[in-house]
Amino acid sequence: MYSRPLIFVSPLIVVLAACVPNNATITEGSYVAFVSADTSTSLLKQELDVESFGGTDYNIDCREFETLTAEEAEERRLTDSLPVCSKKELRESDLGVSRWPGDVDDAAEEPYFPNYSVFGPNHEEWIFQGPFRVVSEDLVPWRGEGIITAEEDIQVAFHHRLPDGSDFRFSFVIDPDFAPTTCVEEESTGEVVAEAVDGDWLANWSAEFADQLANASEEEAAPYAHMADYMANGGTVWALTAGAYQLNPSETDDYWFFPEEYSAGYASGKFVEERINARGARYGEPYIYNFIDSDSALMVIPSASDIWHCDMNPDSESGDLQDPEECPVCDRTEGQWDTSNSGGDDFCEMGDRVSRVADEIQEELGLINPNGLDTLNFRPLVLDNSWRVPDGREPGLDGWKGMHYNYVVFSKDSSFEEGGRLEGAFSLVMDASDTKSRVFLKGKFVIDPLKKDKWIQDDLRGIKLDESPDVENEDALCFNK
Repeated sequence: MYSRPLIFVSPLIVVLAACVPNNATITEGSYVAFVSADTSTSLLKQELDVESFGGTDYNIDCREFETLTAEEAEERRLTDSLPVCSKKELRESDLGVSRWPGDVDDAAEEPYFPNYSVFGPNHEEWIFQGPFRVVSEDLVPWRGEGIITAEEDIQVAFHHRLPDGSDFRFSFVIDPDFAPTTCVEEESTGEVVAEAVDGDWLANWSAEFADQLANASEEEAAPYAHMADYMANGGTVWALTAGAYQLNPSETDDYWFFPEEYSAGYASGKFVEERINARGARYGEPYIYNFIDSDSALMVIPSASDIWHCDMNPDSESGDLQDPEECPVCDRTEGQWDTSNSGGDDFCEMGDRVSRVADEIQEELGLINPNGLDTLNFRPLVLDNSWRVPDGREPGLDGWKGMHYNYVVFSKDSSFEEGGRLEGAFSLVMDASDTKSRVFLKGKFVIDPLKKDKWIQDDLRGIKLDESPDVENEDALCFNK
C-alpha cells in the first residue's frame, strides 16, 4: 500500500461502460435546481422545459436595470418573481419572516431578515446575480452505479430523467482509506518514515459531527435528519475536500491549495447541458470565496479578520502553544457581524462565528424556499478541527475552522470490499462551471453489491511503484527513497 491522491472518474465514462452494474438505488432524495435564465445553456438550447414540472417551479429575479425605465425593467424581469429582493418586499410578503428576538421597537416596523443587508444576502450572494427558473422534484434515478475504481476509491453515480425526458446525472467519490501522511525523520535513528498527519481524520470528523447531532435540538438537527441515524450508530462522514484552499493569514492575497493527499472526496455531474461541480469548502467568510470563485476581473484582498484561523503560535513568554479551544476573540464589536442585543463581542469568538454563518446560510436559503422543500433546509457541515495538535505554524488545518457544503455519510456496517453492501446519505451543493446555475441535492442510498470497475485503466503509478526494487514499503516512498 502507498499514499496516493484521490482520482475522480467522469460520470460520462461510467455511463458508457456497458457492463457497469445497476447496483445503486436512492431510497429517498430530492433536488432543487436554480437554472440561470440568462446564461443557462439548457434553456438557451431549449433542452429544458420548465413547464413540464407541473407548476411547482417558481422564479427569482433581483436584477437592477439602471438604464431602463421602471416599465421597461418590469417587462424585462421574469414574471411572478419571489419577493426576496429587498427588505421592503420581504416585509410586505407572506413568507413569514420573523422579527429579531428581543426587538421591541414596534415603531420602526423593521422586521429582522437573517443577515440580509441592503444589498441582499451576505453569504448566498448568487441569489442576486441574475434571474433564475427554479425547478425541483424527488430523485428517482433510472440507473445507479456503485463501483470500486482502479485507485480503490468508491464512486457512486446516479442518472435521473427529468419530466421532459432530459438527463440529470451526478456522481460522488470518496477514498475509503483516507488518511493523509507526511514524511518525518526519527530523532533516534535519523530514518525518514511516513507518519499520519494529525491522526485519524475520518474518526475525528465523525466524532465531531456525531457530537453536534447528539447535542442539537430537533430544529437544529433537521438539515441532517437523513444522516442522523447513521451517525448515532457509529457511521463515518467524509467532507468532500478535493479542490479546497485557504488564504494565507499573513498575506491574504496568497492562496494555499490543499495537497492531493488531503482530498477525501469530490462530486460533479451534468444537469441537462450544464456541467456542475461541488462547491469548495470555506475557511473564511463566504463572500471572499464567492468573489474568488466567480473569476471576476476585479481583485479583492481580504483582511486577516475575514479568515477563520486562530493564531496558534507559541506564547511569547511561556513558549506554550495556545489551547485550540481558546482562540482569541475577534475585535468586531460593531457592524454587520454583531448579533448581540448589547453590542458586545460575545458572538464574535471565531468558533461561534463560523457556526453562526452556517445558521445564516440556512436562513437565507429558507427565504427562497416558498414550497418548504426539505432539500433547501440545508446547513453546511462545520468542522472546527480542535482535535488537531497545534504545531505553531499557519499552514495545515490546526487552528482553522472549516465549513463544508458537500459531505457524505456511510453506515458503520458498510463493507467497502467487492461484493459488499453499503448504505449512507449525502448532502451536495454544486455550481455550474460555465453558467450561474446552482443545484442542491439531498438523499439516502444503498449499494448492493459493490462491484469492481473493469472498464478503466489500471493504476499505473501503483503498479510501477510495486515493481520498483527501490520501493519495499510505504515508508520508503518518503522523499523518493
